[in-house]
Amino acid sequence: MLITRPDILPGRVFFLEHHSQVLLNNPLNDPTVRQHPVWVPPGFEEKSKQGQRFPLVFELAGFLGSGPGRITWRAFDENIIDRLNRLYHEQIIPDVIVVFPDAFTRLGGNQYINSSAIGQYGDYINQELLFFVDQHLPTINTPEKRIIYGKSSGGYGAIMAALLYPGTWGNIGMLSGDCFFDALYRNDWHNTLTTLSKFAPHSLVSESNNEPTQEITQLLSLGIDDGRVKSFLEYMWNNERPNHHESHALMNICMAATYDPDPQVANGFRIPFNAYSGELLNQRWNNWLTWDPIHRVKLQPAVLNTLNTLYLDCGWNDQYHIHYGMRQLSRQLKDLGVNHSYHEFAGTHSGIDHRIDKALAILAK
Repeated sequence: MLITRPDILPGRVFFLEHHSQVLLNNPLNDPTVRQHPVWVPPGFEEKSKQGQRFPLVFELAGFLGSGPGRITWRAFDENIIDRLNRLYHEQIIPDVIVVFPDAFTRLGGNQYINSSAIGQYGDYINQELLFFVDQHLPTINTPEKRIIYGKSSGGYGAIMAALLYPGTWGNIGMLSGDCFFDALYRNDWHNTLTTLSKFAPHSLVSESNNEPTQEITQLLSLGIDDGRVKSFLEYMWNNERPNHHESHALMNICMAATYDPDPQVANGFRIPFNAYSGELLNQRWNNWLTWDPIHRVKLQPAVLNTLNTLYLDCGWNDQYHIHYGMRQLSRQLKDLGVNHSYHEFAGTHSGIDHRIDKALAILAK
């Protein structure tokens, strides 16, 4: 059966066009003009005319997702718009404005933090776009009336919004958010290296022993691309149907561009493994770990204590092992005296939009 309910008076969806200055000249040449979907509750126009102002919600999409993609129709399931209409009808959420930012990039997305290799997406979301929305919509522009939440990369972006932009958001929802990088990313990188090996420039390999030349070996030992990453990205940008391994390789490359950018080297970032030998490059990996929430929160516990609500949840069978990271994160927050709620449920990393019901019920209380 279809989930859409004819007995529920729907809210309205429209697109807010924004011309970004922050994203001008971004290194991937991604669009600077974006169309951001917005949901407003039933009766929004009349209530606005009467002077009512509304709490604001930003929902951050996960990797390979986007704001416009979040509102699309789904077969035999609620999409997010159907869900918001129902939650409003059930009085689980009040009158709110919900924005679905478009922050997609040629690397498949971003982690909603600034990177010289991708763009200033932290500033874009938490400063420029937020200011634009407050200017053009009748929001209540105070932290305690703002919610930012998301799943996976979106959940990571939400917790980082609290840490990097203190005093901006009062309510944070981290649903299966990226954390504990040693379990989430580290072991998967060898699959990525195997995918990248198909794009290694054979001219750079010594014919005598099939090993990279001394010059290339030096580059690889520093996490610098010998050409395979560049060739892979060119392939992906011209490939309409990437397979599972290719999509995961793109994800890991996007993370490298996020957590270890270096404008002085090829592609503007380094990777954390020797692409030929598969050895972990400790200095490079340490740069990643500084961005891991299980380490990051220890640096700024006072910032998190200013929040009204900090909501965490995760499926206890997450195929990316994120539940182990979320458990560590919750324990650390408890040890630091940071008020929060953590919920586990029977589920994986996939098909968990039903958790938005609980998250918004708590965040919008």
